[in-house]
Amino acid sequence: MTSAAYAPRNEGTPLHFAATQEKGCMSMMKHVPNSLSLFRMAVTPLIAALMLYSKLGQDFGFWAAAGLFLLAALTDAFDGALARRYDIVSDFGKFIDPIADKFLVISVMVAFLVIDSGSQLLMVWPVLIVLAREFIIMSVRLPAAAAGIVMPANIWGKAKTVTQLVAIAAYFVFFPAGHAIVGQVLIWISAVIAFISAATYVADYRRLRKG
Repeated sequence: MTSAAYAPRNEGTPLHFAATQEKGCMSMMKHVPNSLSLFRMAVTPLIAALMLYSKLGQDFGFWAAAGLFLLAALTDAFDGALARRYDIVSDFGKFIDPIADKFLVISVMVAFLVIDSGSQLLMVWPVLIVLAREFIIMSVRLPAAAAGIVMPANIWGKAKTVTQLVAIAAYFVFFPAGHAIVGQVLIWISAVIAFISAATYVADYRRLRKG
């Protein structure tokens, strides 16, 4: 008889059951970060629609939009932490996560531009700066990828995301109270940081291309 006949069988044991459960949980966990990114993409049009609906004097729509935005912002922090904690970063996740973030931020900024009609001339510029930043990043990222250049994340990109989310949250809080200036100042600060992040991104690309 072969030694295999005497090999211990772990099937059905508590250890085997625990290993199977852990494997199943990890398999499910792999899909959570991307699912959260897709959730942000799906909920963004609803947030914008509720904000525009509030322009008709429906306060419920505004606060519902604020709540959904807060939820979406929390999923942004959670999915990144989850992906890093369990080392489940995927190519699709690298693609969809930043797109979901940009879609959320820009859509809400544009919606505020519409409902805060008294400040449109003031606030259209930071929105345009944010849009220009994304086009600049895209125009650099594509040739960098084609050349096999890995563009590292920098502190300005992270600061841009945080300040944008904080600025929008402040806008939601202070706009109904007649203190929209607080959100407006923070939006402008986030736009300046977005411009700096684009400049540093281009500088990093030029440096890596020459190196």
